[in-house]
Amino acid sequence: MKYLLLFLLLVFPHLGFSQTEKLADATLLRKISLHIRGIPPTPQEYDELQKISAAQRDVFLKNKTKSYLKTTEHHERMKFRLAELFKIKTPSDPRYALDQSNLAVKKESLSQLFLNLAQENLSWDTLLVGKKYTLFSSYPTNSAGPLSDIGFFKLAYENLPETYEGVISGPVVQKRAQIEGDSIQIEFAKNDPRIAGTLTTQRFLSRYTTTAINKNRRRAAAVFRIFLCDPMIPAIESGTDRKHEFLDSTFAENFEVTDEMISSQMNSNQRHGTDPQCMSCHSKLDPLGRTFQGSGVVLHPEPFSGRLYYKRSNTETVDIPAQGIGELAYLITQQKEYVNCQVKWFWDQFIGIDTPLSEDRNRQLVNAFNSVQRRTNDFIEILLNSPEFRTRPSKNQDITFSQVKSLLKRCDSCHSYEGYIPVFSSLPIGFSGKTDDQEKWLLKIKERLLLPAGHKDQMPKDRYKTWSEDEIKYLLKWLDTGAKDDNKKSLLGVTK
Repeated sequence: MKYLLLFLLLVFPHLGFSQTEKLADATLLRKISLHIRGIPPTPQEYDELQKISAAQRDVFLKNKTKSYLKTTEHHERMKFRLAELFKIKTPSDPRYALDQSNLAVKKESLSQLFLNLAQENLSWDTLLVGKKYTLFSSYPTNSAGPLSDIGFFKLAYENLPETYEGVISGPVVQKRAQIEGDSIQIEFAKNDPRIAGTLTTQRFLSRYTTTAINKNRRRAAAVFRIFLCDPMIPAIESGTDRKHEFLDSTFAENFEVTDEMISSQMNSNQRHGTDPQCMSCHSKLDPLGRTFQGSGVVLHPEPFSGRLYYKRSNTETVDIPAQGIGELAYLITQQKEYVNCQVKWFWDQFIGIDTPLSEDRNRQLVNAFNSVQRRTNDFIEILLNSPEFRTRPSKNQDITFSQVKSLLKRCDSCHSYEGYIPVFSSLPIGFSGKTDDQEKWLLKIKERLLLPAGHKDQMPKDRYKTWSEDEIKYLLKWLDTGAKDDNKKSLLGVTK
């Protein structure tokens, strides 16, 4: 089934994708190597490619793809891609990652989980439903690494070696776990409601800290952003210079927003807690955040019930109770928004955000993702054998509505509760259904996108924090070329 699907994807490119110039074999080899490993092929590999016949080169390139996916460079590169997705502070020099003597890089259970996804070709769902962890003993006293993973899991997992680092109870002593081989493997039951892959690691919880006022909403917001592509932009704009937000994202493990910062902002704006926009976020964050209760420097030995709650773009409501964070994480993997979000992440990483992902193509790739049981390397292999990766797209390719729909949905996620702003991700745009009303709103979108940085009416509000520069340019290009629908008819009455 897997190979049949690969054949269909190669022979029948998605609707709206026009095959153009096919990449030269040497260029394609270099592109495959750079995307997987981050380094070019060796001169010997180029020589080997040139010596074989043209009929054998496709098999050669596919075999190289498979072999590159088994390399240490690919494993480390995937770890850094995930560290970026999770917004976990990492060294900027990739050589630092490959220094196996550096304990702060190597010995930590969350990063090890990232590595295992690529090393063992695990299901991508392991990020949420994984129950296995590699625990390392303490860092040297002069290390800037996190506290012991053993201490973090000690209250929830029996018979771990004795250590007090990371445990909130017990005397403070200079005692470290003595572990043969410097690491141990632990595994929880598959139905354990307390355990949720990356979400129940010391590194994740220390990155997304909580307070008595925040009540785990920050952690919940990270889950919505990473796994459901919901940017969770605050409804109330900060009245400060946002210096603490910049520091918090830059020095994630050494800085956190304090209760005083939060309470002063809340007290300065009475909208919070009553405005429908605020409630649209709290209705999602609060029930998910409850499943994180009790966990901080240690994992709480008991589960806390909560709910997975959010509204889909068609106003359908997802509202499912969960006994703990483990059960809630599994429920996320069953949602269509989760699968679409993860497919889009892979697309952006290996095809590029400048290549549009149409709805039809997205459906094909979702089916492909599921057909390989969502295994990490298998899905990467599908993308690297796709026509989008192997050809050079036309510079004059039309951008149509379906190709910007995902961006417009992000506008809807912030404005859908305001009442006086229409849904942008469904045609016709506007309240009257008339052409002039649609044009009015499209021109308003363009006007707000073009406002200078810092302008009070600029959209998106958190420019380049939740949107990339390329995404904004892409949406503007669609508007500049007439905002064409899927039949390539201009919605603005303008053609270029």
